[in-house]
Amino acid sequence: MTDLQKTRVLRALSVLLAIIILLCAAVTPKASAKTTDEYYENAVLFWTNLERTRHGLSKLQTTDALDAAADKRAVEISRSFSHTRPNGSAWYTVLSDSGISYSSAAENIAAGQADPCEVVTTWLNSSGHRSNILNGKYSHLGVGYYYTSSSASRYSRHWEQLFAGGSYSGSRSSFYVAPTGISADKTSITLSAGGTAELKGIPTPIYATSEITCVSSNPNVVKVTGVQVNVFTVKGVANGTATLTVKCGSYSCPVRVTVGNGSVFSDTNPASPYYPAIVWASEKGIAAGYGDGSFRPNNTCTKAQALTFLWRAEGSPQVAGANPFSDVSSSSPYYKAILWANKNGIAGAESGSSFRPDRQCSRADMVLYLWRCAGSPQSFKSAGFTDISGLDSEHRAAINWAVSEGIVTGYSDSIFKPYETCTRAHVVTFLYRYYN
Repeated sequence: MTDLQKTRVLRALSVLLAIIILLCAAVTPKASAKTTDEYYENAVLFWTNLERTRHGLSKLQTTDALDAAADKRAVEISRSFSHTRPNGSAWYTVLSDSGISYSSAAENIAAGQADPCEVVTTWLNSSGHRSNILNGKYSHLGVGYYYTSSSASRYSRHWEQLFAGGSYSGSRSSFYVAPTGISADKTSITLSAGGTAELKGIPTPIYATSEITCVSSNPNVVKVTGVQVNVFTVKGVANGTATLTVKCGSYSCPVRVTVGNGSVFSDTNPASPYYPAIVWASEKGIAAGYGDGSFRPNNTCTKAQALTFLWRAEGSPQVAGANPFSDVSSSSPYYKAILWANKNGIAGAESGSSFRPDRQCSRADMVLYLWRCAGSPQSFKSAGFTDISGLDSEHRAAINWAVSEGIVTGYSDSIFKPYETCTRAHVVTFLYRYYN
Protein backbone atom coordinates (compact mmCIF):
# COMPACT_ATOMS: atom_id res chain seq x y z
CA MET A 1 0.00 0.00 0.00
CA THR A 2 1.37 3.37 -1.03
CA ASP A 3 1.72 6.32 1.34
CA LEU A 4 -1.13 8.05 -0.47
CA GLN A 5 -3.39 5.03 0.02
CA LYS A 6 -2.47 4.85 3.72
CA THR A 7 -3.35 8.50 4.11
CA ARG A 8 -6.76 8.01 2.49
CA VAL A 9 -7.52 4.99 4.72
CA LEU A 10 -6.61 6.93 7.88
CA ARG A 11 -8.83 9.81 6.82
CA ALA A 12 -11.73 7.43 6.18
CA LEU A 13 -11.26 5.80 9.58
CA SER A 14 -11.18 9.22 11.28
CA VAL A 15 -14.46 10.22 9.62
CA LEU A 16 -16.04 6.88 10.60
CA LEU A 17 -14.89 7.27 14.22
CA ALA A 18 -16.35 10.79 14.39
CA ILE A 19 -19.70 9.49 13.08
CA ILE A 20 -19.74 6.70 15.69
CA ILE A 21 -19.05 9.19 18.47
CA LEU A 22 -21.88 11.45 17.34
CA LEU A 23 -24.27 8.49 17.10
CA CYS A 24 -23.34 7.34 20.59
CA ALA A 25 -23.91 10.84 21.95
CA ALA A 26 -27.30 10.91 20.27
CA VAL A 27 -28.53 7.58 21.68
CA THR A 28 -26.87 7.71 25.14
CA PRO A 29 -29.34 9.17 27.69
CA LYS A 30 -28.11 12.15 29.67
CA ALA A 31 -28.05 11.97 33.50
CA SER A 32 -31.37 13.41 34.59
CA ALA A 33 -31.10 16.73 36.44
CA LYS A 34 -32.68 16.99 39.87
CA THR A 35 -36.05 18.69 40.00
CA THR A 36 -37.03 21.25 42.63
CA ASP A 37 -39.29 18.61 44.17
CA GLU A 38 -36.36 16.21 44.55
CA TYR A 39 -34.13 18.87 46.10
CA TYR A 40 -36.86 19.82 48.57
CA GLU A 41 -37.57 16.20 49.50
CA ASN A 42 -33.86 15.53 49.96
CA ALA A 43 -33.54 18.55 52.29
CA VAL A 44 -36.49 17.35 54.39
CA LEU A 45 -34.71 14.03 54.86
CA PHE A 46 -31.49 15.86 55.79
CA TRP A 47 -33.09 18.15 58.41
CA THR A 48 -35.13 15.28 59.83
CA ASN A 49 -31.97 13.24 60.30
CA LEU A 50 -30.07 16.18 61.77
CA GLU A 51 -32.69 16.45 64.51
CA ARG A 52 -32.60 12.71 65.12
CA THR A 53 -28.81 12.90 65.44
CA ARG A 54 -29.12 15.76 67.94
CA HIS A 55 -31.33 13.47 70.03
CA GLY A 56 -29.02 10.46 69.82
CA LEU A 57 -31.06 8.55 67.22
CA SER A 58 -29.85 6.82 64.07
CA LYS A 59 -30.41 8.42 60.69
CA LEU A 60 -33.30 7.31 58.52
CA GLN A 61 -32.68 5.87 55.04
CA THR A 62 -34.96 6.11 52.03
CA THR A 63 -35.79 4.00 48.97
CA ASP A 64 -37.25 4.69 45.54
CA ALA A 65 -40.44 2.84 46.48
CA LEU A 66 -40.94 4.84 49.70
CA ASP A 67 -40.29 8.14 47.93
CA ALA A 68 -42.74 7.20 45.17
CA ALA A 69 -45.41 6.32 47.73
CA ALA A 70 -44.79 9.62 49.55
CA ASP A 71 -45.04 11.51 46.26
CA LYS A 72 -48.41 9.84 45.64
CA ARG A 73 -49.66 10.87 49.09
CA ALA A 74 -48.42 14.47 48.59
CA VAL A 75 -50.65 14.71 45.52
CA GLU A 76 -53.55 13.11 47.39
CA ILE A 77 -53.42 15.55 50.33
CA SER A 78 -53.65 18.43 47.83
CA ARG A 79 -57.10 17.06 47.01
CA SER A 80 -58.07 16.02 50.55
CA PHE A 81 -55.88 17.19 53.43
CA SER A 82 -56.42 14.16 55.62
CA HIS A 83 -54.85 10.91 56.73
CA THR A 84 -57.68 9.27 54.85
CA ARG A 85 -57.02 8.86 51.15
CA PRO A 86 -59.42 10.36 48.56
CA ASN A 87 -60.79 6.85 47.86
CA GLY A 88 -61.77 6.48 51.51
CA SER A 89 -59.02 4.05 52.51
CA ALA A 90 -56.47 4.62 55.30
CA TRP A 91 -53.20 6.38 54.53
CA TYR A 92 -51.08 3.26 55.11
CA THR A 93 -52.68 1.42 52.19
CA VAL A 94 -50.38 3.46 49.94
CA LEU A 95 -47.53 1.31 51.30
CA SER A 96 -49.12 -2.03 50.45
CA ASP A 97 -50.32 -0.64 47.12
CA SER A 98 -46.65 0.13 46.39
CA GLY A 99 -45.49 -3.33 47.42
CA ILE A 100 -43.83 -2.08 50.61
CA SER A 101 -43.94 -4.36 53.65
CA TYR A 102 -43.27 -2.90 57.09
CA SER A 103 -43.16 -3.78 60.77
CA SER A 104 -44.29 -0.31 61.85
CA ALA A 105 -45.32 2.85 60.02
CA ALA A 106 -46.47 6.43 60.54
CA GLU A 107 -47.40 9.47 58.47
CA ASN A 108 -46.79 13.20 58.83
CA ILE A 109 -48.59 15.62 56.53
CA ALA A 110 -48.36 19.40 56.20
CA ALA A 111 -49.41 22.14 53.79
CA GLY A 112 -48.50 25.75 53.14
CA GLN A 113 -44.91 25.79 54.48
CA ALA A 114 -42.54 27.60 52.14
CA ASP A 115 -39.42 25.46 52.42
CA PRO A 116 -37.92 22.27 53.89
CA CYS A 117 -36.60 23.96 57.05
CA GLU A 118 -40.00 25.46 57.81
CA VAL A 119 -41.97 22.26 57.36
CA VAL A 120 -39.63 20.16 59.52
CA THR A 121 -39.80 22.87 62.20
CA THR A 122 -43.60 22.84 61.98
CA TRP A 123 -43.71 19.09 62.51
CA LEU A 124 -41.27 19.27 65.43
CA ASN A 125 -43.46 21.89 67.11
CA SER A 126 -46.40 19.47 67.08
CA SER A 127 -46.19 16.69 69.69
CA GLY A 128 -47.66 13.93 67.50
CA HIS A 129 -45.56 14.74 64.47
CA ARG A 130 -42.48 15.21 66.64
CA SER A 131 -42.90 11.76 68.20
CA ASN A 132 -42.88 10.23 64.70
CA ILE A 133 -39.67 12.07 63.74
CA LEU A 134 -37.92 11.14 66.99
CA ASN A 135 -39.13 7.52 67.16
CA GLY A 136 -36.33 5.00 67.29
CA LYS A 137 -38.37 2.13 65.84
CA TYR A 138 -38.41 3.63 62.34
CA SER A 139 -35.49 2.95 60.00
CA HIS A 140 -36.71 4.50 56.73
CA LEU A 141 -38.46 7.63 55.52
CA GLY A 142 -40.14 8.48 52.26
CA VAL A 143 -40.58 12.20 51.57
CA GLY A 144 -43.06 13.73 49.16
CA TYR A 145 -43.50 17.32 47.98
CA TYR A 146 -46.17 18.54 45.60
CA TYR A 147 -46.77 22.08 44.33
CA THR A 148 -49.94 23.14 42.59
CA SER A 149 -51.37 26.48 41.53
CA SER A 150 -54.85 25.03 41.19
CA SER A 151 -57.62 27.00 42.87
CA ALA A 152 -59.12 23.70 43.93
CA SER A 153 -56.37 23.34 46.52
CA ARG A 154 -56.30 25.59 49.59
CA TYR A 155 -52.51 25.50 49.75
CA SER A 156 -50.00 25.47 46.94
CA ARG A 157 -47.30 23.45 48.74
CA HIS A 158 -47.95 20.01 50.20
CA TRP A 159 -45.55 17.93 52.26
CA GLU A 160 -45.52 14.26 53.18
CA GLN A 161 -43.45 11.97 55.38
CA LEU A 162 -43.92 8.17 55.38
CA PHE A 163 -42.04 6.46 58.21
CA ALA A 164 -41.44 2.73 58.06
CA GLY A 165 -39.61 0.11 60.08
CA GLY A 166 -38.02 -2.78 58.24
CA SER A 167 -35.14 -3.87 56.04
CA TYR A 168 -35.20 -2.71 52.45
CA SER A 169 -32.90 -3.21 49.50
CA GLY A 170 -31.60 -0.18 47.66
CA SER A 171 -31.63 2.01 50.78
CA ARG A 172 -29.84 5.35 50.49
CA SER A 173 -29.12 8.54 52.42
CA SER A 174 -29.71 12.15 51.44
CA PHE A 175 -27.36 13.61 48.85
CA TYR A 176 -25.22 16.65 49.60
CA VAL A 177 -26.15 20.09 48.27
CA ALA A 178 -23.45 22.67 49.03
CA PRO A 179 -24.55 26.05 50.37
CA THR A 180 -23.65 29.17 48.40
CA GLY A 181 -24.56 31.63 51.15
CA ILE A 182 -26.29 32.24 54.47
CA SER A 183 -28.49 35.00 55.84
CA ALA A 184 -30.60 35.54 58.95
CA ASP A 185 -34.15 36.71 59.42
CA LYS A 186 -32.89 39.53 61.68
CA THR A 187 -29.91 41.85 61.42
CA SER A 188 -30.13 42.96 65.05
CA ILE A 189 -31.89 41.91 68.26
CA THR A 190 -32.70 43.87 71.40
CA LEU A 191 -33.29 41.90 74.62
CA SER A 192 -33.73 42.51 78.30
CA ALA A 193 -31.50 40.61 80.70
CA GLY A 194 -33.19 37.21 81.04
CA GLY A 195 -35.25 37.75 77.88
CA THR A 196 -35.19 35.39 74.91
CA ALA A 197 -35.63 35.64 71.16
CA GLU A 198 -35.54 33.36 68.13
CA LEU A 199 -33.14 33.76 65.22
CA LYS A 200 -33.49 31.87 61.96
CA GLY A 201 -30.57 31.03 59.69
CA ILE A 202 -31.58 30.87 56.02
CA PRO A 203 -29.30 28.90 53.68
CA THR A 204 -28.82 29.63 50.00
CA PRO A 205 -30.11 27.66 48.22
CA ILE A 206 -32.96 26.98 50.61
CA TYR A 207 -32.55 23.25 50.01
CA ALA A 208 -28.82 23.18 50.86
CA THR A 209 -27.89 20.26 53.10
CA SER A 210 -25.33 21.73 55.48
CA GLU A 211 -25.84 22.27 59.22
CA ILE A 212 -26.33 25.87 60.35
CA THR A 213 -24.58 27.01 63.53
CA CYS A 214 -24.77 30.12 65.70
CA VAL A 215 -22.05 31.33 68.07
CA SER A 216 -22.04 34.30 70.46
CA SER A 217 -18.99 36.56 70.65
CA ASN A 218 -19.68 37.06 74.36
CA PRO A 219 -21.78 34.41 76.17
CA ASN A 220 -21.64 36.58 79.29
CA VAL A 221 -23.89 39.06 77.47
CA VAL A 222 -25.97 36.78 75.21
CA LYS A 223 -25.83 33.04 74.79
CA VAL A 224 -27.38 30.49 72.45
CA THR A 225 -29.56 28.24 74.57
CA GLY A 226 -31.14 25.98 71.96
CA VAL A 227 -31.44 25.04 68.30
CA GLN A 228 -34.08 23.23 66.28
CA VAL A 229 -33.48 22.73 62.55
CA ASN A 230 -32.34 26.26 61.55
CA VAL A 231 -33.97 28.22 64.41
CA PHE A 232 -31.84 29.31 67.39
CA THR A 233 -33.05 30.45 70.80
CA VAL A 234 -30.87 33.19 72.26
CA LYS A 235 -31.01 34.59 75.79
CA GLY A 236 -29.87 37.92 77.20
CA VAL A 237 -27.59 37.31 80.17
CA ALA A 238 -26.41 40.77 81.20
CA ASN A 239 -26.41 44.33 79.88
CA GLY A 240 -24.05 44.81 76.98
CA THR A 241 -23.63 44.14 73.29
CA ALA A 242 -22.43 41.06 71.46
CA THR A 243 -22.42 39.61 67.97
CA LEU A 244 -24.01 36.33 66.94
CA THR A 245 -22.31 34.66 63.98
CA VAL A 246 -24.63 32.47 61.92
CA LYS A 247 -22.65 30.05 59.77
CA CYS A 248 -23.39 27.50 57.05
CA GLY A 249 -20.47 25.80 55.34
CA SER A 250 -17.83 28.45 54.69
CA TYR A 251 -20.39 31.29 54.72
CA SER A 252 -21.39 33.41 57.70
CA CYS A 253 -23.39 36.50 58.62
CA PRO A 254 -23.36 38.66 61.80
CA VAL A 255 -26.33 39.62 63.97
CA ARG A 256 -25.82 42.38 66.54
CA VAL A 257 -27.47 41.85 69.93
CA THR A 258 -28.11 44.58 72.49
CA VAL A 259 -29.08 43.52 76.01
CA GLY A 260 -30.68 46.15 78.24
CA ASN A 261 -29.38 49.59 77.32
CA GLY A 262 -26.43 47.96 75.61
CA SER A 263 -24.02 48.94 78.35
CA VAL A 264 -21.89 46.49 80.27
CA PHE A 265 -22.36 48.72 83.32
CA SER A 266 -25.46 50.42 84.66
CA ASP A 267 -23.87 53.88 84.59
CA THR A 268 -22.07 53.82 81.23
CA ASN A 269 -23.56 54.90 77.94
CA PRO A 270 -22.63 53.00 74.74
CA ALA A 271 -22.66 56.35 72.93
CA SER A 272 -19.93 57.73 75.21
CA PRO A 273 -16.47 58.20 73.63
CA TYR A 274 -15.06 56.34 76.64
CA TYR A 275 -17.32 53.30 76.28
CA PRO A 276 -15.07 51.12 74.06
CA ALA A 277 -12.17 51.68 76.45
CA ILE A 278 -14.30 50.85 79.50
CA VAL A 279 -15.51 47.60 77.90
CA TRP A 280 -11.95 46.71 76.85
CA ALA A 281 -10.57 47.40 80.32
CA SER A 282 -13.32 45.34 81.90
CA GLU A 283 -12.87 42.37 79.55
CA LYS A 284 -9.08 42.42 80.00
CA GLY A 285 -9.33 42.54 83.78
CA ILE A 286 -7.64 45.94 83.91
CA ALA A 287 -10.44 47.87 85.61
CA ALA A 288 -13.39 46.06 87.13
CA GLY A 289 -16.78 47.44 87.97
CA TYR A 290 -18.39 47.63 91.37
CA GLY A 291 -20.68 45.19 93.11
CA ASP A 292 -23.77 47.18 92.25
CA GLY A 293 -23.11 46.80 88.51
CA SER A 294 -21.67 50.29 88.05
CA PHE A 295 -18.28 51.37 86.67
CA ARG A 296 -18.30 54.88 88.13
CA PRO A 297 -16.47 56.40 85.14
CA ASN A 298 -16.41 59.89 86.64
CA ASN A 299 -14.72 58.90 89.89
CA THR A 300 -11.29 60.47 90.20
CA CYS A 301 -8.26 58.20 89.97
CA THR A 302 -5.47 58.16 92.51
CA LYS A 303 -1.83 57.63 91.68
CA ALA A 304 -2.00 54.08 93.08
CA GLN A 305 -5.12 53.23 91.10
CA ALA A 306 -3.72 54.55 87.81
CA LEU A 307 -0.50 52.59 88.26
CA THR A 308 -2.46 49.45 89.14
CA PHE A 309 -4.44 49.74 85.90
CA LEU A 310 -1.15 50.13 84.02
CA TRP A 311 0.39 47.17 85.86
CA ARG A 312 -2.57 44.96 84.97
CA ALA A 313 -2.40 46.08 81.33
CA GLU A 314 1.25 44.95 81.36
CA GLY A 315 0.18 41.50 82.50
CA SER A 316 0.51 41.96 86.30
CA PRO A 317 4.23 41.09 86.42
CA GLN A 318 5.54 39.89 89.79
CA VAL A 319 8.28 41.85 91.57
CA ALA A 320 10.39 40.71 94.52
CA GLY A 321 12.21 42.92 96.98
CA ALA A 322 11.77 45.04 100.06
CA ASN A 323 9.16 47.78 100.34
CA PRO A 324 10.97 51.14 100.24
CA PHE A 325 7.91 53.27 101.02
CA SER A 326 6.72 54.30 104.45
CA ASP A 327 3.17 55.03 103.34
CA VAL A 328 2.52 51.84 101.32
CA SER A 329 1.28 48.82 103.24
CA SER A 330 2.07 45.31 102.06
CA SER A 331 -1.62 44.52 102.56
CA SER A 332 -2.68 47.23 100.13
CA PRO A 333 -4.40 46.01 96.92
CA TYR A 334 -2.02 48.33 95.07
CA TYR A 335 1.16 47.02 96.71
CA LYS A 336 2.48 44.84 93.85
CA ALA A 337 1.72 47.48 91.23
CA ILE A 338 3.54 50.18 93.22
CA LEU A 339 6.64 47.99 93.72
CA TRP A 340 6.62 47.17 89.99
CA ALA A 341 6.29 50.83 89.02
CA ASN A 342 9.14 51.79 91.32
CA LYS A 343 11.49 49.02 90.16
CA ASN A 344 10.88 49.89 86.49
CA GLY A 345 11.38 53.64 86.96
CA ILE A 346 7.77 54.50 86.14
CA ALA A 347 6.85 56.14 89.47
CA GLY A 348 8.69 56.50 92.75
CA ALA A 349 8.83 58.39 96.03
CA GLU A 350 7.78 62.03 96.02
CA SER A 351 9.21 63.14 99.35
CA GLY A 352 11.70 61.08 101.31
CA SER A 353 10.24 57.59 101.61
CA SER A 354 6.67 58.73 100.86
CA PHE A 355 5.08 57.42 97.69
CA ARG A 356 1.80 59.31 98.23
CA PRO A 357 -0.43 56.56 96.73
CA ASP A 358 -3.64 58.47 97.42
CA ARG A 359 -2.64 61.64 95.59
CA GLN A 360 -4.94 62.42 92.68
CA CYS A 361 -3.45 61.43 89.33
CA SER A 362 -3.25 64.33 86.86
CA ARG A 363 -3.34 64.18 83.07
CA ALA A 364 0.35 65.07 82.95
CA ASP A 365 1.25 62.31 85.43
CA MET A 366 -0.71 59.61 83.57
CA VAL A 367 0.99 60.28 80.25
CA LEU A 368 4.33 60.41 82.08
CA TYR A 369 3.74 56.88 83.43
CA LEU A 370 2.89 55.65 79.92
CA TRP A 371 5.90 57.43 78.40
CA ARG A 372 8.27 55.83 80.89
CA CYS A 373 6.60 52.44 80.35
CA ALA A 374 7.26 52.89 76.61
CA GLY A 375 10.97 53.46 77.27
CA SER A 376 10.99 57.29 77.38
CA PRO A 377 11.04 57.86 73.58
CA GLN A 378 12.46 61.17 72.36
CA SER A 379 11.80 61.47 68.61
CA PHE A 380 8.57 63.43 68.18
CA LYS A 381 7.33 66.94 67.42
CA SER A 382 6.10 69.49 69.91
CA ALA A 383 2.33 69.61 70.25
CA GLY A 384 2.48 73.37 70.74
CA PHE A 385 0.53 73.61 73.99
CA THR A 386 0.75 76.99 75.71
CA ASP A 387 0.22 75.74 79.27
CA ILE A 388 3.00 73.14 79.69
CA SER A 389 6.09 75.36 79.66
CA GLY A 390 6.23 75.36 83.46
CA LEU A 391 6.48 71.55 83.63
CA ASP A 392 9.77 69.69 83.91
CA SER A 393 11.36 68.28 80.75
CA GLU A 394 10.11 64.73 81.33
CA HIS A 395 6.47 65.80 81.65
CA ARG A 396 6.76 67.98 78.55
CA ALA A 397 8.37 65.16 76.56
CA ALA A 398 5.68 62.72 77.74
CA ILE A 399 2.85 65.06 76.73
CA ASN A 400 4.27 65.74 73.28
CA TRP A 401 4.91 62.02 72.76
CA ALA A 402 1.40 61.02 73.90
CA VAL A 403 -0.18 63.53 71.51
CA SER A 404 1.98 62.34 68.60
CA GLU A 405 0.94 58.73 69.33
CA GLY A 406 -2.76 59.59 69.49
CA ILE A 407 -3.03 58.57 73.14
CA VAL A 408 -4.31 61.94 74.33
CA THR A 409 -5.47 65.22 72.80
CA GLY A 410 -5.48 68.78 73.98
CA TYR A 411 -8.31 71.29 74.08
CA SER A 412 -9.52 73.60 71.35
CA ASP A 413 -7.65 76.64 72.65
CA SER A 414 -4.19 74.98 72.37
CA ILE A 415 -4.00 74.06 76.02
CA PHE A 416 -3.44 70.64 77.59
CA LYS A 417 -4.70 71.20 81.16
CA PRO A 418 -1.84 69.13 82.63
CA TYR A 419 -3.02 69.47 86.22
CA GLU A 420 -6.58 68.33 85.54
CA THR A 421 -7.38 65.22 87.59
CA CYS A 422 -7.91 62.00 85.62
CA THR A 423 -11.14 60.07 86.09
CA ARG A 424 -11.38 56.30 85.80
CA ALA A 425 -12.78 56.77 82.29
CA HIS A 426 -9.83 58.96 81.31
CA VAL A 427 -7.20 56.51 82.58
CA VAL A 428 -8.65 53.44 80.85
CA THR A 429 -9.07 55.47 77.65
CA PHE A 430 -5.39 56.48 77.65
CA LEU A 431 -4.48 52.83 78.24
CA TYR A 432 -6.84 51.63 75.51
CA ARG A 433 -5.28 53.97 72.97
CA TYR A 434 -1.77 53.02 74.03
CA TYR A 435 -2.28 49.26 73.79
CA ASN A 436 -4.50 49.15 70.70
